[in-house]
Amino acid sequence: MDLSPSEDQQAIIDLSMQIVGDRSTPDTLRSLEHEGVSHDHALWTTLVAADLVGLALPESSGGGGCGLTEAAMVAEVVGAHVAPVPYVEVVACGRALAAAGDSLAADVVAGAIVVPALREGPDARETAGPYTAAHRDGDRWMLTGDKRLISGATAATHLLVSAAAEDGVVFFVVDATAIETTDSMTLSGQVARSVRLDATPARRVAAADGPAALSTMLHELRVLRCALLGGVAGGALGLAAAYCKERQQFGAPIGTFQAVAHRMADSWLDVNLIQATARQAAWRTDNDLPSGQATASAAMWACEGGQRVVHAAQHVHGGIGVDVDYPVHRYFRWAKDLELQLGGASACTRDLGASIAAEPLTIG
Repeated sequence: MDLSPSEDQQAIIDLSMQIVGDRSTPDTLRSLEHEGVSHDHALWTTLVAADLVGLALPESSGGGGCGLTEAAMVAEVVGAHVAPVPYVEVVACGRALAAAGDSLAADVVAGAIVVPALREGPDARETAGPYTAAHRDGDRWMLTGDKRLISGATAATHLLVSAAAEDGVVFFVVDATAIETTDSMTLSGQVARSVRLDATPARRVAAADGPAALSTMLHELRVLRCALLGGVAGGALGLAAAYCKERQQFGAPIGTFQAVAHRMADSWLDVNLIQATARQAAWRTDNDLPSGQATASAAMWACEGGQRVVHAAQHVHGGIGVDVDYPVHRYFRWAKDLELQLGGASACTRDLGASIAAEPLTIG
């Protein structure tokens, strides 16, 4: 399979790199962190204006009519620059809203920040069987339950909440500015919010099959997170490679030392495997091909390979790698945070194994 980008896709990648690369620099990120800001509003506004946020939404919602493959390519660029914007979350919500024919999808294209509120329960996992309950109060819907560790919620205008109604699991839209929240610092250094819904008014999103819509969103979030982690790993490798060319020991660049060169070569293989498997999962999804195994494989490579890459990047930097004034630490933290969001390497490997084992064995 040729996963090389087409001419149009390369143009999308180039535009993303120009916008995100120009804005999300180490100096800008350091300034935002010192100000305690976990969302780059200026970058987000530029991405919206360039139609990169609405890229993967259908034309009927005002989007670009592209697919998950193109969104994954932009996510990869966002990860490569550890840009503090909720691109993955908003795209996944926008696609879910568009699939349901909800008018809020057009607002996403125009810049509304809608993020998924799916994590709940004692282990704060994204689940297909919500504890949160929805009930009618006259002509209104009210939600009761807890949603935890909502990524991108500090800048959100709306939350897309999964809840169990009388006829099954469905999505509801909640005004993010009208609810009480509790903030938590994640490993990536960004802020995640938890909310307690206590008879909170909500608007139901019409969907022919709520459980299927939730399953689709969980799948697409996983694919996009794999792509994001692929970008993070690629960015870490780029920093490490540049440092290995410049740092001298014993009168030679450390990149000429066999042990360092071998580790960088292994990291290059990991980065390419993460990015290739993520793109394959996105491509299979776009083409309505079975993509469960491809996505589980991508998640496994993202978790395992991503950790190998960011650990190698930290190690070759030596002492400067633990200096928070130097940018490499952000990649380490983002990679670990995304690994946890994906469920971890062991869980992803079990998912892949279970999927393979469930296939009927054919002989001949």
